[in-house]
Amino acid sequence: MTETTAPHPAVEPHRVYDYDMTPLGDWGDWQAIWDHPQIAAQIRLGLLHTAFDIRIMDKQTAGERLCLILELADGYDHRNFYDPTDTNSRSHEREEQRSKLVEKAMAVLVSHYFRDPKEQGDAHDDTAKWVYLIELPGVLEKTIWFFRANQHCTVSNLPRGTNTHLSRVVRSFASRLWKLGWNYDQFKTDSKNRPRRLYEQELAFQASLKAARPQLLLLAFHLGEEDLLIANSGYELDYECQEHLLGVAMRSNYFGGKQVIPDSLEQAFFMGSSAARVLILKHIADLERDRLQAIRLAERIAGENEARLAKLRQGPAAGSAIRRVLHQSDDSS
Repeated sequence: MTETTAPHPAVEPHRVYDYDMTPLGDWGDWQAIWDHPQIAAQIRLGLLHTAFDIRIMDKQTAGERLCLILELADGYDHRNFYDPTDTNSRSHEREEQRSKLVEKAMAVLVSHYFRDPKEQGDAHDDTAKWVYLIELPGVLEKTIWFFRANQHCTVSNLPRGTNTHLSRVVRSFASRLWKLGWNYDQFKTDSKNRPRRLYEQELAFQASLKAARPQLLLLAFHLGEEDLLIANSGYELDYECQEHLLGVAMRSNYFGGKQVIPDSLEQAFFMGSSAARVLILKHIADLERDRLQAIRLAERIAGENEARLAKLRQGPAAGSAIRRVLHQSDDSS
């Protein structure tokens, strides 16, 4: 008996082959589509979703991309994107799509910029990846602008709580950001072995970070991390930082049922100013640190003097020298 098998059905080509799937060549192609005023909202959302899929070798262009997304994500948490001049019947749909675009921009930032390197799950060490991104031209200034003070005495785009993954990621990034103003060196341990051009760029960036310290302090206070400024001697407060905090401390504050301008730093501290508390306790901590260092130095000098005194008490140096000479004479005879 001969077995027969049914012929295999013809394999139809997959539907995906119906489309030209050539990717965008470079950032210029992406931008050309993005800048077109008439593209549909869904296409714009798709472009934003793939913004970091396009490889960019030029640091200037890479910085411009990140700055664009920071601008788009501004106000993701509470801003209303209603346009009162839009009288079209579909204005509410455009308002909704604007909100979606801003939320998508924020999601892209969380995935590619704000996210803690320790959570990347990559076998490679990405610890300094976010530092590389913030070093790109214009990104530091734009990031500080993103976390700027607003009219509500809070920080724009900084979540107050930590009840969502997004809020935890953003607050963690903000914490790393303000600390970078003081600990940038730890990410550049091999600076002396770098090409001179890169080393000079890092020095210039470090100068920019130092100049931005007064603005970065805003994040420390709103994150509730200002005590690090007191306890850690590595967070020095230079003249500009002290003047900034003094200005904040001496502002009018609501106290005792009315607005009061403090007469002194001590009064501002009594009225509950966190800036005044940091300035006063930082000064006390510095004085105590200097006192303890002076004690350790005095104890070391005293120990050295005590050892020297004990040696001197063993006998006159001349007697020891004479005994050595006589011993040498006996050996020669």
